[in-house]
Amino acid sequence: MFARQTCVAACSLFVAGALLSGCSSSSTSTPSGPARATTLFVGDTSGHFIESFPATATGNVAPSTKITSANLSGPFSLFIDSQSRIWDADFGTAHVLAFPITANGATAPSVDLTCACFTGPVGIFVDSAGTIYVGDFSNNSLFVFAPGSNGLSVPTRTITGANTLLFCPEGIWVDGSANIWVSNACGANIITVFGPAQNGNVAPQSSITGANTGLGSPTGVTLDSAGNIYVANFLTPSVTVYAPGSNGNATPARTITGANTNLGEPYGIQVDSQGFIYVGNDSVPNAVVFAPGANGNATPAQTLTGALTGFAAPASVAIH
Repeated sequence: MFARQTCVAACSLFVAGALLSGCSSSSTSTPSGPARATTLFVGDTSGHFIESFPATATGNVAPSTKITSANLSGPFSLFIDSQSRIWDADFGTAHVLAFPITANGATAPSVDLTCACFTGPVGIFVDSAGTIYVGDFSNNSLFVFAPGSNGLSVPTRTITGANTLLFCPEGIWVDGSANIWVSNACGANIITVFGPAQNGNVAPQSSITGANTGLGSPTGVTLDSAGNIYVANFLTPSVTVYAPGSNGNATPARTITGANTNLGEPYGIQVDSQGFIYVGNDSVPNAVVFAPGANGNATPAQTLTGALTGFAAPASVAIH
């Protein structure tokens, strides 16, 4: 953090968790289901670069690509949009940038969004319509920009003020109902949720906060397709997972924490369609991947670490 420096069967086929009957004895089928992410992107806040790795990579592995644009200076949050662009809310330059996911080397961004409202943008999410959501750590604000915004722009919505309960907003996720989930790293250890039309100095429509939640300076937040809520906690360090619809002083359904986890100041977090959990650790430095259903003092399924990775402070992650 700034101040603390992804059969052959006779008569049955198993598909996506369901047993289907009635295939012919001569049929040959391949099990199908949700696909795992193929690529993991990691933003390094000290090295000021974005690297990519195969999503299944582990150990001391060199990156497949490395974006070293002069525009990068503190990529604390990454997001891959539906147009296969990688977005960075860049704290160091106070710009929001986008690059093609195939970018490599010294690459100029395809989008360079600025705003007089920015003082320290960190959180970033871009929905399927292209609407851009930015969380500003330094002024406790959430900004929403129209699709296609580029250059000096003015937000269409600004959520800010004492009623919002925004305290150093860092992670942002927008669910299928256009509710905005925000992890707040300072203050009251709170996940705030705003509705699709909320604007101004408004109270969140719901929040997760309280002693039972296990939150400890939450820096990253993401939801899976079932609505489960995953939070990276910088200070604990831990990953807490909450049931869909959790609100108030909710107890996590799962908590990943302990010496075996390799977590150290976890920051960014993403979950792929198979349930693999990808976490960037700001201080270890490493990026870890937990198997679906991981809980307790779980050993990661994968740990990216070592000199070949180039990691100094691999805080942010995104998957494709």
